[in-house]
Amino acid sequence: MIGVVTAFGALQTVFPTALLAQQRPGQRPAAVRPGNPANPQGQRPGAAAPAAQGTRPGAAAPAAATQTEKPSAELPPGYKPPREIPPQFEIKDEWPVEDFRKLQGRYQQLIFRGEIKTDEERNLIRQGIRWRLAPMTLAENRSNLPALRNLLMSDLKRASSAAGAPMTARDEFLRILVEELDKLLSNHFVVRLNAAIILSELNSREEDSRTNQREVPLFTAARPLLKVLGDDTQPDAVRLWAVKGISRIAPAEGVPTDLRFQIIEALLEELRSSKTRTVWYQRRVAEGLGSAGAVEDRQRRPVVVQELAKVMVDPERHWLVRAVAARSIGRLPLENGINVSLLAVEVARLGQQMAQAYQQSPKQPFWRSAFWNLYLAFHWRDEVEKAQRIGLLEQVAQKSALSSHRKTVEEAYQNVVPLVSGVLNDQPTFVADKLKPLADWLGTNQPKDFRIAPTEEPIISNQPREEPNPQAG
Repeated sequence: MIGVVTAFGALQTVFPTALLAQQRPGQRPAAVRPGNPANPQGQRPGAAAPAAQGTRPGAAAPAAATQTEKPSAELPPGYKPPREIPPQFEIKDEWPVEDFRKLQGRYQQLIFRGEIKTDEERNLIRQGIRWRLAPMTLAENRSNLPALRNLLMSDLKRASSAAGAPMTARDEFLRILVEELDKLLSNHFVVRLNAAIILSELNSREEDSRTNQREVPLFTAARPLLKVLGDDTQPDAVRLWAVKGISRIAPAEGVPTDLRFQIIEALLEELRSSKTRTVWYQRRVAEGLGSAGAVEDRQRRPVVVQELAKVMVDPERHWLVRAVAARSIGRLPLENGINVSLLAVEVARLGQQMAQAYQQSPKQPFWRSAFWNLYLAFHWRDEVEKAQRIGLLEQVAQKSALSSHRKTVEEAYQNVVPLVSGVLNDQPTFVADKLKPLADWLGTNQPKDFRIAPTEEPIISNQPREEPNPQAG
């Protein structure tokens, strides 16, 4: 185990740009997109055309193609014309930037004081917030939005959230801010992206180590974030921040029960419908469900485990998405009635399939992250996660209701961890040697029922499956 953690110490687990280019298991690599089809060799406009192969410079150019030939026939197979610019990149809805210099000092003083007593003071806060947001809508500021966002958040930090301090200014600031940010979610792509980032990070109360006060997410930010997920026209980059925001709200202490269920339902719908979206977005949705802290829906059915397990065993999903789904299952607070042995066997089977695919293409950049997430399905990452009973190993060891699954979980882990160690240490031969013991174990631990709970449908067909060849690659 130490070797696994050490090898992964310097690994960056987030690389969405690389993931965008990765094919799903079994999918052929996409063809390289050429340049301008009207200028396939990339020459400068107005420059002389390059001489044909075997033609001396200055010699007559070869005869033009006959009229019966179609220009498209010369394009490489699989070539697709560049896509049109998405409409959200062409929106220009710039807010007027008011001269706020005379009121700025009073506005900041009011926030710092912490108390609001009149409607005029409320209007002043709204003016100040719009004064901060308006420059974010200007086309000339598109490359400077993070800095503008930080100026707004610095105003919020001035509004005290310390225990016992007046909160009316902070609460009013947050209420107005959510209203105004909601309006920006239909603006230019970069503007709505930054609005979603702000909404996802808002806290009603900030962490304070002096009083042991934990940060409390702003529950009212969930409404516009849920609206983003309900809008199919929102791009994945904006949706991702909505997922992050509501996933942070769902497990928070004191969140209304109905809101928590709304969030779980929205994340489940995103997971089910995300198959055609980018790999990194599918990954974030699977992570979000693991972080939301809920197993059941309103009808007390374990649908969160069910849907994550279906993703984990889905051969049409990307390896990394399947591995993250496995890790998220290990993060959920599993209880009696969940077939944890089935889950452990299927995590191990995923490890076998991933190792076989790794043998065939060991240089893919996502493998180390995928295998690390597979390891974390069983094992906690740090002492904080250990205290929270994260991972299948910790759950079957600490929960008496799950103790009957302990032997299967521990054996699955013992067969998977050598594969993880081999990949993280770049040892393909070592991985190949460990595939047969895993295949033997899976052969003697075939599930009799593929239901994770009696109320749910089988996560896969119970027909016999062809196992991957442990010697492949």
